[in-house]
Amino acid sequence: MKYIGVYELCINGVIIIHNNSDEFFNFDTALLEAAQAKQAEVIEFIFKIESCSDAIITKSMENILITLHFHQNHIDSITEILISKYPDNLCKKVFTLAAQRGFIEIVLEFFQKKINPNTQDNDGRTALMSASQNGHQQVAELLLNERADPNIQDNNGWTALMLASQNGHQQVVELLLNEKGDPNIQKNSGWTALMSASQNGHQQVVELLINEKANPNIQHNDGWTALMLASQNGHQQVVELLLNEKADPNIQKKNGTTALMLASQNGYQQVVELLLNEKADPNIQKNSGWTALMSASQNGHQQVVELLLNEKGDPNIQKKNGTTALMLASENGHQQVVELLINEKANPNIQHNDGWTALMLASQNGHQQVVELLLNEKADPNIQKKNGTTALMLASENGHQQVVELLLNEKADPNIQKNSGWTALMSASQNGHQQVVELLLNKKADPNIQDNDGWTAIMSASKNGHQQVVELLLNKMADPNIQKNSGWTALMSASQNDHKQEVELLLNEKVDPNIQKNSGTTALMIASQNGHLNEKADPNIQDNDGWTAIIIQDNDGWTALMLASKKGHQQVVELLLNEKADPNMQDNSGWTALMIASLNSRQQVIELLLNEKADPNIQKNTGSTALMLTSLDGHQQVIELLLNEKADPNIQDNDGWTALMIAIKKGHQQVVELLLNEKYKSYQQVVELLLNEKADPNIQKNNGSTALMSASENGHQQLREFCIYAQCARMTEDTPRIEECIRLFNGITTWVVCNILREYTILKRADIIEKFIDATKYLHELHGYNAMLAVVGGLNHFSVKRLQQTWSKVDKNKKDELEKWTNFFSMDFNYSTYRKQLQDLSADEFQQPALGILLKDLVAVNGQSKDYSDKSAGLISMSKYRKLWQQLSRLHQYQVTAPALTPDTERISVFRAAITQSEMTDDALDELSMIREPPVADGKGGSPTRKESKLPKFADWAQGNMPQLDADAVKKHVAKMVDSVFRVYDRDSSGYISIDEFQSISSNFPFIESFSVLDRDKDGVISRDEMMDYFLSANTSLRESFKHNFVEHTFIGTQYCQHCKGVLKGIVRQGVRCKDCGISCHKHCKDYVVVDCSKHTEKKKRARRYTAVASTSNGEYDVNDELSLKERLRRAESARDALSAENSELLGKLAEANAKIQQLNGYIATIRQHTIGFILEQMNTLQPQMDTPV
Repeated sequence: MKYIGVYELCINGVIIIHNNSDEFFNFDTALLEAAQAKQAEVIEFIFKIESCSDAIITKSMENILITLHFHQNHIDSITEILISKYPDNLCKKVFTLAAQRGFIEIVLEFFQKKINPNTQDNDGRTALMSASQNGHQQVAELLLNERADPNIQDNNGWTALMLASQNGHQQVVELLLNEKGDPNIQKNSGWTALMSASQNGHQQVVELLINEKANPNIQHNDGWTALMLASQNGHQQVVELLLNEKADPNIQKKNGTTALMLASQNGYQQVVELLLNEKADPNIQKNSGWTALMSASQNGHQQVVELLLNEKGDPNIQKKNGTTALMLASENGHQQVVELLINEKANPNIQHNDGWTALMLASQNGHQQVVELLLNEKADPNIQKKNGTTALMLASENGHQQVVELLLNEKADPNIQKNSGWTALMSASQNGHQQVVELLLNKKADPNIQDNDGWTAIMSASKNGHQQVVELLLNKMADPNIQKNSGWTALMSASQNDHKQEVELLLNEKVDPNIQKNSGTTALMIASQNGHLNEKADPNIQDNDGWTAIIIQDNDGWTALMLASKKGHQQVVELLLNEKADPNMQDNSGWTALMIASLNSRQQVIELLLNEKADPNIQKNTGSTALMLTSLDGHQQVIELLLNEKADPNIQDNDGWTALMIAIKKGHQQVVELLLNEKYKSYQQVVELLLNEKADPNIQKNNGSTALMSASENGHQQLREFCIYAQCARMTEDTPRIEECIRLFNGITTWVVCNILREYTILKRADIIEKFIDATKYLHELHGYNAMLAVVGGLNHFSVKRLQQTWSKVDKNKKDELEKWTNFFSMDFNYSTYRKQLQDLSADEFQQPALGILLKDLVAVNGQSKDYSDKSAGLISMSKYRKLWQQLSRLHQYQVTAPALTPDTERISVFRAAITQSEMTDDALDELSMIREPPVADGKGGSPTRKESKLPKFADWAQGNMPQLDADAVKKHVAKMVDSVFRVYDRDSSGYISIDEFQSISSNFPFIESFSVLDRDKDGVISRDEMMDYFLSANTSLRESFKHNFVEHTFIGTQYCQHCKGVLKGIVRQGVRCKDCGISCHKHCKDYVVVDCSKHTEKKKRARRYTAVASTSNGEYDVNDELSLKERLRRAESARDALSAENSELLGKLAEANAKIQQLNGYIATIRQHTIGFILEQMNTLQPQMDTPV
């Protein structure tokens, strides 16, 4: 229960407590008002509410106590209820808190009500503990008089005596001791009252406890004693009391610490003196080897050190790691302490386990006086650590000039080397300590000593740019031409890091700039690579013998010019070219500076190289040219430069590749344009250019492929179109046809309906429906979404859905399951449920998506996206065709991907025959449905008839002949749609759609344009106005492409309707054909055709393709045979009898057959007239409902 407050309290209909609207009414005021009114029931009720939550008790209890304290005339009624009704936690809590606050009258009232003085709350606390902790002497005395036990312990082991001792309440401690409070009881952790008092320096309390036989040598669980705690905190009088009571100063904690160590560490001189007087041993060691003298020495407590040394503290004792007191004092620069230790014969040459000495530590930290003291005591400056380090190296590394001078005066050897070969001079040179270097050189430090890697002092100084140090070293005959093991020199170090002054110094000393590393690299190459070459170095590009450094090549054949070109250092390239660097030199692989710059798109460098006659047609060992390399990454400006300098686009590499092939393979459209030397206006024009331009797209690679093939292989949608036009736009006979897929899809849907309607009895029809629902579930498990949608479409066909009597016999769970699968393909948020599940499937799982949804996306993308991004410039919209290709590539992938199983061709043939035998029109199916369940005349209890569809004709919409959809109406609907989009996807409610939010929209609406198209003002977000403009524009532009010029037509061969896929029957004028694009359909279907109309120049080829669609059918159905309804029923029943034996097996194998037939990828329900309904639905301008799939 959550406490809010008391608003008004009524008992038996009588208002007992009134709400004060000006104040917050809480338990405290309610309790007081109830007590004043002598309402025991109200008090009990309030406590009942109060006791429901420990959190409420903790929060409000003290306020209740304060209320009782200041209104004592009401205490009796409240305490009586507490004791009688709530003897457990609530009563105990109030009693304990009263003692804690020192409210003696409340405590007394509890005693009058016979409360147990030793009662404990949930934490084990008693009232005596609470009173003792806070020093309430009178309350404690009252409790003790009432037989409160002073030795009771709470859950942690605390007693009243411990709590009083901890806080120094002397009178309370005295009371408790007089009542037999045991001073030696220990907490769970081993703590005693004496430890508490000693730690906090309560001298009188300690004295009382000692007088009552408190044991000073009891140890805490970690080994602490009262003496240690007092010594650590410097409580001199307490220490004296404890020592007088025989406290042992040499007791050790578990880690070996003693009271003397703790006092010495903190510099408590008087405490140390007391402990030493009581025979505290200064040489006892901790587990780590630490002593009291080390503690005092480390922290510089001079007087304490003196006391310890006077008591025979050994200055040469070592820790386990070898540390001594002298090392600790030296490291921290405590001069007086060092002096005291030396006077007591501390050995300055003792070494740490790693070899450290006191002199090294003092030298490292620059403690000059300490170093002087140690040297006067014969400290050896040439002792080395395990790694070979000396005191001189440490002082030199850190630039401690005076210390270095002291060490050198005491014969410190400057040429001693570490294990790595390093010297003091190298350390000082590396860090630029000029004065130290000068001192070392004056003491004969050898500047040419090399470490194990070959480094010298001048290399270190040059690398870090220490000019004065380099100058000093050169003056002392440092050899600048010495090489590291890898061949590195001082000049290379300075050149790499652009230290110009150091380079000048070195060059003035006749350093050889042509020395090469083991890899062949020179200083000039290093400087060029890093862009550090400058004009001051110009005169030195040639050496004394006239050898030109710029033509030197490394082991791989690289030159300084190549390295500078790679990194794009324009000024360096210009300088090298001015010095006659050859731009046409080739490395071991045939690379030139121009190729390297082209590959890395260094435009300014390329210009410089071309101006100096760099040949763009030189070929690598593999045959590649600069033009090919830049075509690889699509650097448009670089290609322009190369082409202007007569780069040949038709050169082939060793594998037969040309620059054009590479650009097409990589999908670099602008590069293709450049290579064709003219911007294209359409795909048709690109193909013509490909066939007529200088760049020959038909040049073949060694494997026979051409530029067109490269485009096709790599899936670049706009370039792939080149192949389609160049290859006469003809498909082979075995190419899977979308029309055939659609026909088969419709056939399954009709087959499902026929299987249900052919049964004469209601129960049999219900049983067939349930079996098809089970088949739907099985198809979902197989991820065969296309066939699944066909079955769901059949089950939701009007001719089936109207069978109310049949559906009444279908199991409710089955109907719920069908509803689930129907909702799975719901158009809500553009099939988001279906899309999400399809997206979650891994690539290696078999999946057969709903082809109709893919086709619908194609229609939406084609209709809503603009063909040109800039029509005046003839630039087509790349984003549109990229989206189109994504959909087409998915279709292609599903066409060529089959499950890992062997097709049962015989069963497939039977299944195709069954589908063919089930071909019936919607009117025939409706008529058969009426026969099975006729409608009742009075309209009650019968199945409904089909209502005439009131959907708008697609042709009306395309022609703009829908006056009810005026501009304002459309704008209103679009505004609603935009509101919906922002409500769902504008997650931060900023009023704008960000890029991240737009990605969620794109995943559910694939047809939508890219973010940059909608973001017209390029501010990085999409506003409501921008989205409104986009959809209004799309709604207007969509109509034009769907207008057809239909005329009546007589077909010679078998043709199918573009809309319903039915056969165009009759002798003459069977249907209509579009004069522009050549599509055919029934006269009554022409207003519903949803196909983009584009003028086609090869109508005969299209006719042959449509004829080929009809030829793929294996059925025996004669399209010219006008059969009666009875004849159709007879054939259906005949087919049922022939297949009844295999019916159950066919259902089980339905998904397997579906997985083998790649042509079952069509979904007609989403490609007929309601495809456009889908688009309009997205714009909220129309809400069409699909009746049946065609």
